[in-house]
Amino acid sequence: MLHQGYKIMLNKTYEDEESKTAKERQNQTTLLPLLLMLGRSKSSTIWSPRKSNSNDFELAKSAFLLRKEKIEY
Repeated sequence: MLHQGYKIMLNKTYEDEESKTAKERQNQTTLLPLLLMLGRSKSSTIWSPRKSNSNDFELAKSAFLLRKEKIEY
């Protein structure tokens, strides 16, 4: 009797782990297309290097340097 209960408990934990991985897989497959769409949207110029100007880079660089100076003081 004890042996059967232990076997059932093992099966239950295996099923729980299996369902967790299935849920994780499902989350990953739904999240990936959303991230791809985010990268392709026309309004966001930050995410795609093709659309970015050298001006954006200079702006980001100066902002980084300013923030670095503030932290040091």
